[in-house]
Amino acid sequence: MTLPHALLASLSAFAQEAAPAVDAAAGAAGPDAITRRLHFLVGAYSAVWIVLAVYLWTISMRLRRLHQAIRRLKDGPAA
Repeated sequence: MTLPHALLASLSAFAQEAAPAVDAAAGAAGPDAITRRLHFLVGAYSAVWIVLAVYLWTISMRLRRLHQAIRRLKDGPAA
């Protein structure tokens, strides 16, 4: 059996497994659990936006230095 066929077979076997039964009362999330999950969601989005902002800032700084270097090369050596 080739790798794609084995992968498809294992995925179909996994999909056919019965999901565990969840008690409605035990599975219901209370307001505290929902609030905690929302805090994690807001934290995750905030972290992603902060990382993206820092990344874009570093790219802009590198681009500014590159433009300055190109300008110095175009102007020629300083005498």
